[in-house]
Amino acid sequence: MKTIVILSGVKYSSTKQRPHHMATFFARKGYRVIYIGLPEQSKVLDLQDLSIYDVLNNFSERLENGVYNLKRIVKNNRKYDNGLDELLEKIEKELLPINTTFLVAFPEWVRFINRLSNKCQIIYDCMDDWESFVNDLDWGYSKEVVNNERKLASMADLVVTSARSLYSKMALLNDNVYYLPNGVWTKDYKPVHSNSIPQDINNIDGPIVFFMGGIAGWVDTDLISFLAKERPEYSFVFVGTEVKKKLPYYPNIYFLGHKNYEELPAYLNQARVAIIPFKVNKLTVAVTPLKFYEYLGSATPVVTTIMPDLLGLEGSMTALSYKEFLTHVDRYVDMDKSQYQLESNKAIKTSMEFDWSKLIEPLCSFIERENMKLQSKRKFLDDTLKLYSSYQQNTLIKNELLSLYNMIGNYELAIKLFNTDENDEDIYIFDYLQMALAYFQVGHFEKAIKVVMKNFENEEMSLAYFKSLINDDKNMVMLLEIYLFKLVGNIYKAIEIADKAIYSMNDTRQVLGLLAGLYMDLGEYETGAYYGVEAIYNRGDLSIGEVMDTECISLLVNYLTNLQQHVLAEDIVLSIITDNTFKEFCIQKLSTIYLSKYSYNDEGE
Repeated sequence: MKTIVILSGVKYSSTKQRPHHMATFFARKGYRVIYIGLPEQSKVLDLQDLSIYDVLNNFSERLENGVYNLKRIVKNNRKYDNGLDELLEKIEKELLPINTTFLVAFPEWVRFINRLSNKCQIIYDCMDDWESFVNDLDWGYSKEVVNNERKLASMADLVVTSARSLYSKMALLNDNVYYLPNGVWTKDYKPVHSNSIPQDINNIDGPIVFFMGGIAGWVDTDLISFLAKERPEYSFVFVGTEVKKKLPYYPNIYFLGHKNYEELPAYLNQARVAIIPFKVNKLTVAVTPLKFYEYLGSATPVVTTIMPDLLGLEGSMTALSYKEFLTHVDRYVDMDKSQYQLESNKAIKTSMEFDWSKLIEPLCSFIERENMKLQSKRKFLDDTLKLYSSYQQNTLIKNELLSLYNMIGNYELAIKLFNTDENDEDIYIFDYLQMALAYFQVGHFEKAIKVVMKNFENEEMSLAYFKSLINDDKNMVMLLEIYLFKLVGNIYKAIEIADKAIYSMNDTRQVLGLLAGLYMDLGEYETGAYYGVEAIYNRGDLSIGEVMDTECISLLVNYLTNLQQHVLAEDIVLSIITDNTFKEFCIQKLSTIYLSKYSYNDEGE
């Protein structure tokens, strides 16, 4: 029997998300499915004398759908991650590598799959833009989760992405990428005419404008306030949880709290229109919300802010502004019975195209080690460009087009997307780094430099490092090209150029520093540390802050600290602490080093 091990970032008992639906699909197909969530309650266990069948039978819950929900097995309670790699190795060996596929749905799992052989299969299911999570949401994630993702994507046999923008990012790291958007179990949401109405919504007057899901950082509460204020006669009903964010207070806003998956269709049956009022930013450009397809499956028309993957789908309307969002809601509310029924039918028809059984089925050929047909990268990117072209007046879409043109090497078209007048400040609403790369590749070096400096205007340490790169008149062009490819996430291209530079340049100190950062970006910390130490020892009259950027220095110090190389880590930090630019950074790093040092000494005693 083939086994699929789903390594998730959420508990199985949490609100149903993409990994849960994957597990359900594969279990229904007859696979043995083992689900392990990193946040699961741990079980201290010595695996040495136990078979994996003992573990499954005694330390997992066999769910109704056939999925084994396995506890997080650890060797002891002192370390959060102690023993997970051993557990995965045991699963692979005893269930046979050729019959085992690991479907990894959270980048942090890369730390625990190092013992797996190359005979098993690894699929990375990429469903979030982790850079945006780190930069835009205060959820406690560090830059290392982005590096871990790059490492995971690079080593995976297949990368699956839930959004087109994620496909573009992953295509820079792996040749085998498959676009698999989110979906819906249409049978679960099929409209049912019933007199059973949930009690807490029964007395709310219509028309009901409905939302389900987390009220989190990506939800535009200002838009919700605008809608509620402008339409006091509408009832805005929310079910879900408030995640570090609160709904605004208006008398026509109703928050009904968390509902189980099975309860949601009954609430949707009472809705006239469903909404997805998300912020428009880099985080949401990579989103294909599950709720969108579930709304459609219930025959409820949808109004959403712009998300590239939802463009043009029937049964929904996309709004480019607050006023347009309200206008679209009004249109659905005001439709007569026949018009509304037509829209409901369109919604159901669209949802059927996104039924989970249809979407996930192609993965079975990969799991069975058959020849899975993957669309060529260029064809996928060309199709995406065509889809976006009708919406290029929108800044979000322009930024996506900018990245895509750069990716296929069409830099001339990239710079035509924005006003090239250097004095026009409006150009700075675009993705600075992609813009800088486009300028550089068409020979506009000064414009490229100007845009990068604009990007770093509030990041003193990054700006200081960038200035050190462009101050090297002899090597500036090559150093700038490497750094720009690094900044836009094309790490392997940057490494390719840097490797050539090592042999063609007399002064390689800053190239060594760039290589250190590039390998750190890939989660290859040992290789990155090698180049970092080489750059430091050979830096001559350059400061450490001139041969490596702050992010690289930080990761290098963390790596050395974890290896208990406290003296070297401390020396690196002390060498730059006299520069006021780095003072606060150095104090934080020294605190980490000393805490690790004394904890290590205490354990030794």
